[in-house]
Amino acid sequence: TTFSNSKTVQYVYLPSTLKSFDCNTFQYCPNLKVCDIPNDASFTITSANNFIGCTSLMEINLFGCTSAKGSIFHSNFSGCTSLTKVIVNPDTIDWPSINGNTFANCPLTQFGLIPGECTIPASTTYIGDNCFQKSKFTTVNLAGSQVKSIGYNAFEQNPNLTEIIFNE
Repeated sequence: TTFSNSKTVQYVYLPSTLKSFDCNTFQYCPNLKVCDIPNDASFTITSANNFIGCTSLMEINLFGCTSAKGSIFHSNFSGCTSLTKVIVNPDTIDWPSINGNTFANCPLTQFGLIPGECTIPASTTYIGDNCFQKSKFTTVNLAGSQVKSIGYNAFEQNPNLTEIIFNE
């Protein structure tokens, strides 16, 4: 709960020397707009609820995030009702699972590198329940991933979804 419930934090620029933070770090910071992890970082999100309820968070750059100790934990961004863009490199990030409610109630239009698309990381085998609920992707790209299981309502209430790409 390092910066939890701060009403003044608006921008977070993490240094490349920071390697991780634990649960609830920025939860319920209503004025947080942007969080940026440098491209040259090797950063780990080690637990859950880090950004839950950050209603002004619009963009998070996870390009420098290479691992999440085996998964991106549940509810990390749940309730970020302004979050539209999550920049992540699906070829280098090591997320075997994206757990339930991770991005629930976020109007995401980008997860990955391509606007309008949700590109599931190559290492991902499981997408949890309600994971991308209420997103606004036009495309979900599973082609480069190892997904074997998708939880219930994982992409529920995604009104813009027109295309789902699976492995051949």
